Amino acid sequence: MFELINLRETVYRAIAADLEAWFERFPQGLAWNVFSDCCVGDPNKANDAFTFAIVRNRCSAPTLAAAA
Repeated sequence: MFELINLRETVYRAIAADLEAWFERFPQGLAWNVFSDCCVGDPNKANDAFTFAIVRNRCSAPTLAAAA
């Protein structure tokens, strides 16, 4: 069990460092959207799955309201 906890902490630190490095190339203060989806516990699937997408928010609130 402790090996799993150590692995999780190591992976988290690596992902956090990679994300920080990736975001450094963008100016401070940009808005971002995070979309996620998951499939957990479905007996018809071989594995549980979690997905995330991070995209720049290129629409302002007034633009979104006008499109609704």
